[in-house]
Amino acid sequence: MERRSSIPEIEIPARLDQLAVVRSYIEQGCMELCVPDRICWALVLAVDELCSNIIRHGYQGNSSGVITIRLERQGTMVIATLCDQSPAFDPVRSDSTVPVRLSRSGHGLLLANHVATIHYQPKSDRSQGNTTTISIDLEGASHS
Repeated sequence: MERRSSIPEIEIPARLDQLAVVRSYIEQGCMELCVPDRICWALVLAVDELCSNIIRHGYQGNSSGVITIRLERQGTMVIATLCDQSPAFDPVRSDSTVPVRLSRSGHGLLLANHVATIHYQPKSDRSQGNTTTISIDLEGASHS
């Protein structure tokens, strides 16, 4: 039988000053879902970076937007799901495969892609939102 559990989702205003709330939510959720500390740290890093990109590039500083964040554990997988209503913007897409080409910013996406599997699904019409999932396999995590 697959173990499945989740914690209540949160919704934050799309503002950079809310990233501390996001980090706290992921840390607390990881404790409740019995996620090992090293995996929790990796998940906090990835979620923080992706939320930052959604705020900066998706909403482009429009603080009236929101991001809904859900954390769950499905068997050996811990999964964070980010949903937003910003114009379609892939927060994962970047030139982060070549660290030498990175400017002062952009290192966070490189790290996020290294520690987790990230999938982006843009909204298909105005009534739907964008969904980004960040997942880490607790047993097969070779990212340490």
